[in-house]
Amino acid sequence: MIQLLLVFNFLWIGSVVVADADISLIQDLVGNYPVVEYLGNPLSAGKAEIFVTDTEVGVRLIPLNLASYPVVNSVISSPKKDTLLRRDSKGIYQTFEKGAEQVRIDYLFGDGILVIDSSQCTLQHCVKENNLMLSRGGAPGAKVETQSFLKKVRGNYSIERAGGEPVHGETNTGEWIQSEEPGIDMLRFPFCQPTGCDPGFLDFIHSELSVFQKGNITTVMAKTTKKMLHFSWEEKGDGTIIFTNYQFKLLTKEIVGLEYVLRRN
Repeated sequence: MIQLLLVFNFLWIGSVVVADADISLIQDLVGNYPVVEYLGNPLSAGKAEIFVTDTEVGVRLIPLNLASYPVVNSVISSPKKDTLLRRDSKGIYQTFEKGAEQVRIDYLFGDGILVIDSSQCTLQHCVKENNLMLSRGGAPGAKVETQSFLKKVRGNYSIERAGGEPVHGETNTGEWIQSEEPGIDMLRFPFCQPTGCDPGFLDFIHSELSVFQKGNITTVMAKTTKKMLHFSWEEKGDGTIIFTNYQFKLLTKEIVGLEYVLRRN
């Protein structure tokens, strides 16, 4: 069993070791967070839900349906009893040992992200998991000026595939435009499932956006009071664009998203 913890505040809380897990060290972390890189892949799609129960502390990895690179659907946790936690200004460190089972997890604070390295050993073998990145408003890569990105992507697009399926008829076009209201952009893309497509839209406020570039992949993050806006934009060499829209409702377990293959008209 492995525990993953998110740190939302940069408060320095001196090193603490306890016989049972001191939940006060991590209580502020409970909630849903976007996965912005998983096993080295910045296009991995899903969220991490941090939870605390009467007996366990851990995380659920929930994949984005209809995505090319969903995270593995899994629950990773450790019992509160006999779990030792230590927290300092650089991260949170967890250890759990019982018989032949040993767990070590490091939660390292980055600039707007949390990098998690972990290992789990049993009598038979050890498993290491590295390069899991969860967003606290940031993403891998260099920060990009928001207006430059928006000017680049505005336009009309034909939609070749959505959710892995070809798109036909009235729903096979979309647009990314600037609203008449200052400081707002609008996306008009259909929402498609295997059963068919329906009109869809997404409006966002420029001032809420943070844009990051890593290679040919652009990641955009924006947190509001009700949701975490998260999408990626990958320009392929064949003229197509992979646009993945992730939507999270922070107060529920619901995850909604869709992956598109676009071509600019």
